This record gives sequence, structure tokens and C-alpha cells, in this order.
Amino acid sequence: MRHNGYKVVSLLVCCWLLIACGGGGGETTPNNNVLNQSLTTKECPLGEINTNGVCRSAANVCTADAEKVWVRGFLDDAYLWYAQIKEVDSKKYSTPKNYFDALLVKEKDRFSYAISKEEADSFFESGLQLSFGVFWAYDENNFLRVRFVEPNSAAAQAGLARGDYVLSINNQSVDTLSDAQISELLTAKVSSQMTLQLLDASTTQNKQITLTAQNLVTSAVPYYTVLVNSQNSQDKVGYLLFNEHIATATADLLEAVDYFKAQNITDLVLDVRFNSGGYAYIANELAAMIGGQKTAGKLFGRYIFNQKYGIDDEYFAQQSYPSGRFLPYLNLSRLFVLTSKQTCSASEGIINSLSPFMRVIRIGEETCGKPYGMEREYNCDSAYFAITYKTQNAISQSIPETGYTPTCLAYESLDAPLGSPQEGLLANALYYRDTGYCFVNSSVQSSKMLNKAYIRPLAKPQWQNNMILRDDK
Repeated sequence: MRHNGYKVVSLLVCCWLLIACGGGGGETTPNNNVLNQSLTTKECPLGEINTNGVCRSAANVCTADAEKVWVRGFLDDAYLWYAQIKEVDSKKYSTPKNYFDALLVKEKDRFSYAISKEEADSFFESGLQLSFGVFWAYDENNFLRVRFVEPNSAAAQAGLARGDYVLSINNQSVDTLSDAQISELLTAKVSSQMTLQLLDASTTQNKQITLTAQNLVTSAVPYYTVLVNSQNSQDKVGYLLFNEHIATATADLLEAVDYFKAQNITDLVLDVRFNSGGYAYIANELAAMIGGQKTAGKLFGRYIFNQKYGIDDEYFAQQSYPSGRFLPYLNLSRLFVLTSKQTCSASEGIINSLSPFMRVIRIGEETCGKPYGMEREYNCDSAYFAITYKTQNAISQSIPETGYTPTCLAYESLDAPLGSPQEGLLANALYYRDTGYCFVNSSVQSSKMLNKAYIRPLAKPQWQNNMILRDDK
């Protein structure tokens, strides 16, 4: 862990002059009440509390006031923009998390957050989260539809499928509900349940499904396949749907890459339209497998911390973490990446790290634009994720804060399954691969390009937009 009992960099000392005066020439005696008061009110360094006149670390002193003291010290030590923090009165904030949020430099930082330690560990280590197992979106006609169904979820078992139209939620027609009301109804809460009336996109028949929020293990790699050219059986394109940079992703990615290598693919389409980030080492492992010998031994990324910590360099991985297995190499000369506004942080890091060494062709929409990363810091029962560094690649390029613009602007189509050559983003990638041009001739595609809100996804939680350095690597 970089910040192991973070160092103190601000020290405020209040000195007291105690003078006890006797009257009428009598003996002068110390005033113990004044002495004790002076000790208990003296100022301590940021991040420390006064206990019986002694300053000590506030770490894991689990009272609201002590946790707020810890928060202020943590940000002063590790936060990338620590020098620009504007002081606020901690007493005005009911919780340490609210105080943490109030201290952030919002004009530069839209990403830092704090959640419970249990929630952070469950998701990033095992993919476990409370969920209905569904991503939703509004289509070009503003119909609410199913965008993605988690393969292991009760929703999938009940027959919910990509493209299905949502007609009503809990007997309330979606036409009568605002976007905010719909988002609230579709958000999983403990023991929450909802009944959906749907139009099946494949059969055009109505169906009813009742879903209960469940602690669901998210699939980091829900699907991968190889598309074979019908005119040339040696011309093979791998398709990899990669949704989460979580600890369980390593095994899934190794399995997929082993398969692609055995199939001797000539190109890879990496679909990260849903992938908003996570562990940076996962991005490194996947990028290293894609680049192979082109990137072996080369700089994957430069992490630029605040002036107290300087710069760390990380090179393309050769072995997987934590197994130590040597990574299989695809040795590709280029990469096709399917992107959306939800493609963020560690996913953008794959694009950024590979760009100096190979051509990266982006198909879809502009990405979210997050060149910053964080390290998880625990205190009491909370996990704090503050921006602590900015990334650069081997040629000192950062992820654009406006996001990566696509090589070909394209939009997904909810009427085709993910991985189908007819699906909007993949179809555009295959067309570009065959012709070297973006597909803009179809009247349907042209109308989508004019309508920038063609697909309006219901957003994933903001706290999942991240690039995290592990503290045990």
C-alpha cells in the first residue's frame, strides 16, 4: 500500500503561556484546570486527534468526528489536488463520507467517492453486487428496452433478453413515468421486487416477468466467440465482450485468449461498451496479451502522483496476477475496440497503453474521458477512493479528458444479439476491417448519426468508473 499510515505534511502547533498569579505576596501555585484545558484544546497535525493531551493518528478511531479528521488528513496526503482543497466546516456534514465529498475539488474531480468497505470488497474482488442483472436503455424512439442481461442472473433464467421492450413496471405504464421514476424503480435495493410487462423482441408476444434483487456475481467476460469468413476459413476474427476489470477477470480473460490463440485469429474486436473500469493490473494483463512481443518489456503506463510521491512506471505484464502464469500472446498488429460513453478509465487505459505500439481502431461513441486513477484506502467500515494519480502512456500521452473520439462514429442496435455480425457496433467494425472505411451509406445508419441520443443507457453507478491500483501488488 502506498499510503501506509500516510505521512504528516502539515503541522500546526498552538503554544500556551500559562501564568499563575498569587495575591498579597502569597505562594504561586499552578492552575491545573488551565493546564489541562490547554492540553486538550491544542492543535494537532492534519489526520491526528488529541487524546488526553497527546496527538495520535485518527485512523480507525470510529467515531464520526475522528473519521472526519482522518478524511482531512488522508486527502492532504494522497489526493492529487490536495493543495487546492477549500476548507469547509466538518460540523456541517452529518457523515465522514459527506465531508469527504465536500472537500473534493469538483471543478477537476468528478470521480472520487466513498462507499462501504463491504460493498467495495464484494464487487472488486468477486464481482458480487446487489442487482437485477440487467442493463437498460432507451432506443431511438424513446422506448425503454433491455440492453444486456447478466448470463448467471434470475432475469436470464426467466427469459428476459436483449431488445425486449418494457411496457410497464409494477403495473405502471412506462409512458406515465418520468425517467427519474423509471430509474428509481429499476434500481436494485435490498429485498426489492418488480413485475415487468414486456414485449418479446424475437416473438413479438407479450410476457410477464417478476424479478427480485439478488446478490449476483457479475461475469467479467460474459461472452467470446470467433467469427469465420465464409469465403476464407483461415480468416478469423475474435470477439470478446469484456464488462468488468475485477479480480475474477484474469481467469476469464486467460481462457478467452487461450481459445483465440488456438483458433489462430487474425484480428480481435474488443467490446468494452459496458466497461467503466476497475483494476489497472487487469487492463495491463489484457493489453499485454493483445500486443504480445510488440509490447513485451515496454512501458505500459506512467503514474504521476502528487509532488509528495512523484512518479511510478509500470511495464507490460509478463505473468498473470496472482497465479504467476505466463501470459499467452496474440501478437496482433491492430485492435478494434467497441466503445460508448460508458467506456471509462481502465478500459480507456487499454486504448492508451497500446496506441504507441499498434493501431487501435475505435468503433462507436466517444469514451468517458478519465485519465486519472486511485488507490483504495480503508478507514473503519468505509472504503475511500480518491484520485491520487494521472496516467500517461509510453510516449507521454494521457487519456483525453473529453474522451477518445471514435475512428468511426457508430451506434449499437438493440435488435441484434451481442456478438452478432448484424449488431450495430460489430457490423461497423467488420465493415471497416473489410474496406478501410466507416460505414455511413445506409439510411438507417445515417439517421442514427444525426441523432446523438440514439441509445440512452441508464447509467451504471458512478463509483464503478475507475482505475484502481492494488495495494498488494
